[in-house]
Amino acid sequence: MPLKKFIKINKLKYDVVFLMPSLVIGPNPLSKTAEAYISGTNAPLLRMLFRRSGSPMLGSSILVEDVAKLHIKSLNLSILAGRYLAASGGSKGTQWADAFGIVKENFPEAAGKIFEGEGKPVVVPINVGTSKTEKAFGFPFQSFEEQVKGVTENYIALLSGS
Repeated sequence: MPLKKFIKINKLKYDVVFLMPSLVIGPNPLSKTAEAYISGTNAPLLRMLFRRSGSPMLGSSILVEDVAKLHIKSLNLSILAGRYLAASGGSKGTQWADAFGIVKENFPEAAGKIFEGEGKPVVVPINVGTSKTEKAFGFPFQSFEEQVKGVTENYIALLSGS
């Protein structure tokens, strides 16, 4: 049974907040090995940094910490029931081609050694309007740069056994 129908039939005594995040990337403390890390939602970013081909990538992403924050804040009674889109970058979306430059700038020791270089991503552009979400929840989403830095730092730590 569709959720909207369930809500209507059962006359729920609470509101339902639908969170619809884009591709969620960021540090993954559950991954215990570098191989496991590459198999999750960070895979598109890491494949590109390793110059491996992959499927076309969605043109928007969001940091995992922002998604967690949305879930927690959605329990606040001030958040109105409804659908909320979540993605960083606004109408510009995720600029996947910037990823290796971000790694070079923030992790120069890893650029060219661990990460091979700039992949050529095939991106499916998507314009995700998030102003309603950011206004309702009271915070802007972190940038793609923060997403890349978190994934890179976590991956390097896994390689070093930290």
